[in-house]
Amino acid sequence: MATPINMSAFTKPAPVKAPEADWQSLDVDTLSPDLQQLYFAYRQASDHANTQRKAFEAAMQSKLELPVHLTLACGYRFGKLSVAIVPKTKPKSSHAALSLADLIRRVP
Repeated sequence: MATPINMSAFTKPAPVKAPEADWQSLDVDTLSPDLQQLYFAYRQASDHANTQRKAFEAAMQSKLELPVHLTLACGYRFGKLSVAIVPKTKPKSSHAALSLADLIRRVP
């Protein structure tokens, strides 16, 4: 006689949806001097990296002959270079900055 198969072992549970993040700008002037120093050091390194990224992407773009309504998008996640040809879009609007005290009050 065959052993019955437990089919419940083959069903996947429903994925749990993570709550959406509520991103806010933080007012850097509300940080302590040591945090400000670390943030500004990060920004300096980030600005240098962005300059290099823009130079690389401009060189890549110059190799393509895209219509004016399209552009090359580059992604750098997980240590890999990903590219896509996408429509040119307008930048999104930004929100007002949040103070560190306001951020602390939002912690559940």
